[in-house]
Amino acid sequence: MNPRIGKAKEVALKSWRLLKAASLTTADSIISLSLLRKGARPKPGSRTAWPKGRREQLYRDQQGLCMYCRCKLSLSALGATHIDHIIPVNQGGNNDRENLQLLCAGCNLRKSDRSDVEFRHRYRSLLPQRPSTMPARRILQAQFRRVTQDSPDAESYRRFKAGKYLTATQKINSGSLATGAVVALVIFVPINQTATPGDGSVLLLVSLALGAAAGLGVRLRARYTGKDQED
Repeated sequence: MNPRIGKAKEVALKSWRLLKAASLTTADSIISLSLLRKGARPKPGSRTAWPKGRREQLYRDQQGLCMYCRCKLSLSALGATHIDHIIPVNQGGNNDRENLQLLCAGCNLRKSDRSDVEFRHRYRSLLPQRPSTMPARRILQAQFRRVTQDSPDAESYRRFKAGKYLTATQKINSGSLATGAVVALVIFVPINQTATPGDGSVLLLVSLALGAAAGLGVRLRARYTGKDQED
């Protein structure tokens, strides 16, 4: 084996190990930055004394499933199942059975004081637009969060358009591209100095492929660790 090629492989292996560790650190840093600013939480309202058996009735009517995400609800776990007004009280809604539905804690907090029509319109890419209609399959909270981040009526989206800061998704995507570019350059530049002239194009393709893999790794790590959350 050509000594120059063997040395190049050794440098590439050491560089890859270093960059692998650096990419994981970069991913964690990007995720942490995306979680620095939290969105406003709805203010707690006054408690309502529901008629006896109302929660159980709604539970049976909805087959024990959340109206929006279709997750399995629990009547025994404290705070796990919320009674929600389809039309909020501050918009003229009442406590009649027809104006009530059961939601999980996540969907109820996300809906806040919006009406059912407003909520379904904002998440129209996930939810059917017909009132009192569940989605055909389970929707994960992470899917709601991604729509929240990228929605034109989201506060974080509007501020990003104004040039003030990035949303969580945009931070992670930017970090992924930056990581991929850095990995490609760090691998290509030192090895290219020791490689023969004819190997330049092959080395460039390999560097770009490894850079793309590193950037994709950062993006997937952010997504599948459950850290890809809304601001």
